[in-house]
Amino acid sequence: MVSVVPGSLTLVVPAEDGRRSPLQDLLSGTNHRVRLARNAEEAVSVLGQEPFDLILLDLGVRDSDGVGILQMLKCESRVWHIPVIVVGNPDGADDVVRSLELGAEDYLLAPLHPVLLGLRINSFLAKKRLQKVETEYIKIFEEQSADLTELKRELTRLRTADVPS
Repeated sequence: MVSVVPGSLTLVVPAEDGRRSPLQDLLSGTNHRVRLARNAEEAVSVLGQEPFDLILLDLGVRDSDGVGILQMLKCESRVWHIPVIVVGNPDGADDVVRSLELGAEDYLLAPLHPVLLGLRINSFLAKKRLQKVETEYIKIFEEQSADLTELKRELTRLRTADVPS
């Protein structure tokens, strides 16, 4: 069984060859929330409705359209920042290279090892959460820095106002 961060939300875009994605089976029964999309258009639509943490794109037996879906996702301004893990065929070396060039965070070879999948998912979710905390700390720092600058100006103004002419 895959152990993933509870409550995180992942979009699975399964292979379009009519079979159930092993990603669905591996993630079922976990506390991980999973949504499915049948194609790129549905993926972009669904991604605009909820705050997803991760996208799992199963290339399956697709030729190059799976990489096209990745390209479409990475070009969409509302969702380009969501990490994508691509799952593909071991014979698809060109797909590996192209996927990473287009911005996929990782490329896992089928058949999937459940523990490896869980580790990779958790790694990207932890990275995303750390980036969010970092962004919040930067915002707090900038606000406090602006307050300090304003206090220094006020102190300088008060000092110059107290100086006898």
